[in-house]
Formats: sequence, structure tokens, C-alpha cells
Amino acid sequence: MKICALVGNPVSHSASPKVFDAGFEKQNLFYRYIPFCVKNLSVAAEGLRALPVKGFSVTIPYKEKIIPLLDRVDPVARELGAVNTVVREGKKLIGYNTDWVGVYQPLRKYSLKGKKASVLGAGGAARAAVYALKKLGAKVTVFNRTFSRAQRLGKEFKVNSALLKDFPQYKSDIVINATSVGMESKKMSIKTKDIPTGGIVFDIVYTPKETALLKAARKKGCRVIYGTEMFLAQAAEQYKLWTGEEAPLGVIEKVLGS
Repeated sequence: MKICALVGNPVSHSASPKVFDAGFEKQNLFYRYIPFCVKNLSVAAEGLRALPVKGFSVTIPYKEKIIPLLDRVDPVARELGAVNTVVREGKKLIGYNTDWVGVYQPLRKYSLKGKKASVLGAGGAARAAVYALKKLGAKVTVFNRTFSRAQRLGKEFKVNSALLKDFPQYKSDIVINATSVGMESKKMSIKTKDIPTGGIVFDIVYTPKETALLKAARKKGCRVIYGTEMFLAQAAEQYKLWTGEEAPLGVIEKVLGS
């Protein structure tokens, strides 16, 4: 049996185990997906090398911290400065980033060239969002509670940066919540009154499916993009990297929605 895993803290909210296992079963692949709540990343990485692991997902808070523990990093993941997918090749661990695909795919149906996009957060998911938005031609501003983190990300990607508390002063055509705020709670990164009426609001959080942010955005006439859409697109890329097979999207989407 080949093992795929999830490395992060927390991991109890993740839909990955049931989603990937359903895909493996559908295609009769002798794989199993196991979540690991990790407190010491370097110890966990060495432990995974010793197991028959084909690859693993990396989630909060380790997408940036995992990089120095890998043998090689894909050029896109290197540019992003974040890894969410690791593939074992022989004895080596290779890092990739599929998060940006998860942001890019749901947004490509919109015409974003020249549009003003606000990314809330400055971690690994925010990096993926900025990368995808730039590919789509949007003008990006990164907002974070700690300005130094927003500024650092802004400089790396040559986009604007600002404090999260100053968000109401900026015009936004699209807002992406790239933080964990709203995960299994009714909290929001921004206030309802500051959500741009009629804009596009994308929340990477997928538990619950309709977060407080998306619910408020819908009431303000916004087009909303669920975190499940990002999850599905990036998971399909992970699945192919680990198995060499196209993911059975129908099965995965059904399980994700259940």
C-alpha cells in the first residue's frame, strides 16, 4: 500500500482524507490518505521519509517552513515561497504548489485584467492568491494585521501592501480571504459594511462551505466563490502528481459536498 498524508496543525477540519480515499477507491488504487497533526515539522518530515509515503499535503502553518526540509522545490513553488504538495521520488522529497491553481481555475471565467484585487492575509495561501491574480492581470493589494508581513509579500511580488485595518479606505473589485478566519466559526476578516457591493468575494475556507464572509457578501449582491472550488482544483493537481492519474472529479466533488 502507498500512503499519502496530510501534515499540519490543526488537521481535524480537513476533508482531504475522505476525498482522496474516495478517489483512490474509485480507481482501484492501493493508496491510503492519512492526516497527521504535527507539532515538530522537522521530526515529522524525517518520519515520513521512513514510511512508504508517496507524497503528502502541507497545510497551515507549515507551507513556508517545509521548504528547507525538502531535497528539491519546483520553480513555481520556489517563486511562491510556499509548498502545499510533496512528492517522493526515490529517496528524495520534492515540493510543489497546487494552491495557485486552486485560485486560478475558479477565477479564470471572469475578466480581471486591470481590476483591483484585495488579498487578506500574507501566508502561503495568500502567496498563491497573489500569484494567480497577477497571472489574470489584476492589480493586487495585500492586507495583513502585521504590516511588515504584508509589505514583505508586496515587495516580493511587486504589488501594493497595507494594514488590514485600512481595508475600508481601498476600492476592491474582488476580495480573497486567504486566512483561516471563518473556519468553523462566524468570524470575518473584514466587516460587512466594507464588503464591496456587487463585487467578487472568494473565501479559501471550506468548512463551513458558506462562511460568514460569503453569506454577508451574497446579501450585498456579490458573486461568491466557495473554498470548495479551490480545494477541488488544487486537489486534482495533487492527485495527478501522486498517482499519475487524472482525478475522478465527479466522485471527489460528490464527497466534498456531502
